[in-house]
Amino acid sequence: MKIRLAGWDSTGLRSPDVKLSLAEHGKVPRLVLLQMPNGTGKTTTLNLIQAAMTGSAANWTAEQIGDLQRAGATNPTGTFVLRLLVDTSPLVFEIHFDFVEGAAAYRTSSPSLGGVVEGWKCPPTVRRFLTESFASLFVFDAEFADRLLKPQFAEAERAIDALCQLDLLDRTAAVAESDWDRASRGQGARTPQGLNLYRNRRDSLEKREKDLSRALKGLKRNNELLKEEAAQHEKSIADRIAESQKFREQSQELRERVSNARLRLAAASLQVMAYVRQPQLLDDRFGRALIAFRDSLDRARLPEASSRQFFLELAEEAECICGRPISDHERGQILEHASKYLGDELAGVINAIKADIGQHVGGDVRVAERQLYKVSTHELGAAEAEYHEADTALQALTAEAFREDEEKQLMSIQAQITEKRGQIEENEDQIREIERSARSTDDENTLCLAAIRKQLREARDKIAEISNTVRMRQETVAIQQLAARSKIIARDKLREVLRVECNERLRRILANDPIQIKRIGQSLELEKQRGASVGQTLAVGYTFLTSVLHRGSHDFPLIVDSPAGSLDDKVRREVGAMIPVLCEQFTAFMIPTERPYFLQALESRGTDDIRYLTLFRKSSGTQTLIQGLPNHGVTQTTNAVLVDGRDYFNQFELADEPEES
Repeated sequence: MKIRLAGWDSTGLRSPDVKLSLAEHGKVPRLVLLQMPNGTGKTTTLNLIQAAMTGSAANWTAEQIGDLQRAGATNPTGTFVLRLLVDTSPLVFEIHFDFVEGAAAYRTSSPSLGGVVEGWKCPPTVRRFLTESFASLFVFDAEFADRLLKPQFAEAERAIDALCQLDLLDRTAAVAESDWDRASRGQGARTPQGLNLYRNRRDSLEKREKDLSRALKGLKRNNELLKEEAAQHEKSIADRIAESQKFREQSQELRERVSNARLRLAAASLQVMAYVRQPQLLDDRFGRALIAFRDSLDRARLPEASSRQFFLELAEEAECICGRPISDHERGQILEHASKYLGDELAGVINAIKADIGQHVGGDVRVAERQLYKVSTHELGAAEAEYHEADTALQALTAEAFREDEEKQLMSIQAQITEKRGQIEENEDQIREIERSARSTDDENTLCLAAIRKQLREARDKIAEISNTVRMRQETVAIQQLAARSKIIARDKLREVLRVECNERLRRILANDPIQIKRIGQSLELEKQRGASVGQTLAVGYTFLTSVLHRGSHDFPLIVDSPAGSLDDKVRREVGAMIPVLCEQFTAFMIPTERPYFLQALESRGTDDIRYLTLFRKSSGTQTLIQGLPNHGVTQTTNAVLVDGRDYFNQFELADEPEES
């Protein structure tokens, strides 16, 4: 399937009034270069294109909609129409903005829908591609390329999952779950009340699982940002100290001491906690109480050699061990009183408890372990003292390195570091609680994700048991596990293939300023460096995203804001030469200063399938431009001029108009 951008109309909005048609006889040009000076509404137009594709404007606030009205204008409404081609079939989305009511309403037109229908009604064949998360992968600006390198956004992983359709595996698992749910509802359970109870519990646990998973992801993302901000503050202090040779050497020594002391303190804390989990080592009273408990079990003759299982088996016999026949009455009495005896599983638990008490509480073992506990607490105290001593010395050196007039600045930076480190610790406490192992005491209100998932599995299994769909439930779980595992394997293989492919391209594109991708995880991790220049970032982003776009079985337009704005001359040439072979349709929103080197490289690829468009506002500052318009290819509206043609595109120069965006 191919999706193409065929044009758009804008009326009564912050962006200029324009009717822009790209399609001729069902065909659109391979490259569309739309030159718009700053202030002509590039950002607004891109946002409207995304909103039309995804239906997201229906959820915009009255304030967001009001921002679309041009400053000083009094028109009560505005309209934006986006025209797409899906293969050869037209698909049109129209958004009507009511500035008085602060509301947006859609209309959709498509042959597959039978014509024009009210609302955003995307045909099923393209619905899963025209979502906010997916559309942002082919309608983007340079900031998106920067986010590909930041782990807190997970844009690289999302791009691979979306464009290579790995989300189909998630949908497969969801469909299997939905089919089992429908089957369990139609089976006519033996206890309808019990079935409804477990279904309600399952629904509640599913919501709890989603909320905890979302919270865990947010905490980790927040920690990445906090760590990055704290590191920047620490770097500013380190840079100030590094100005002096004396302070630099002392600071390095103290930082190593602090780091080593922190490691020692962490190890000592873990060791003490390991002993704290054994209460008999903390106080003799715990040990004496456990031994008394074991002795009381012995006095009560627990567990007995005979167990409930003996009586259950006896009830199945025709005669008692005394030779008397067993009637239904006797059989009922035997089964009733069998509950007073321990089952085999409880007998095993009690024996294990008694054995553990004997092994860990009494004799020389306890004495030796208590001695080790005392040693570990002493080590913890020494490690803590060493850490505080080194940290205090480092703080004092830092204060000395800053001049007296910089004291307030230092205190402010240190306060921010302390605050962010505190937030990080709080987040990590919550992360540990969410990621810890399940405990027997966990209920449905726990923060432990593993416990919630365990309870959810039990609820689903119980539903399957009650509704006679046990086998189908087992098959559903098998499908879900297979889909999850397949997604992990496929994603890992795609990551490595894309890494190699991207690095080969980057070696050509950035030959004079080489940069390589070390690993593709949630983000792109660069080799031997944490960040990159703006030009490098954009080149890496283009390379990765277009490589992923090529891997899918569908084709999408690439719509980019300022494709070469921050690239140097060399990289502009390389990226410009690369773009014509990256995708089937490339639409760029450009400013005049982006033309040098970038445009020549585009044209050097030998393609003549380029549309050159220039759009500017009518204003007092553009009157001389209006007087010098060419004789052909000009369209004028009440507030804008659109010129179609290469010569005018290359000659156009205009100072920025910053009042609009």
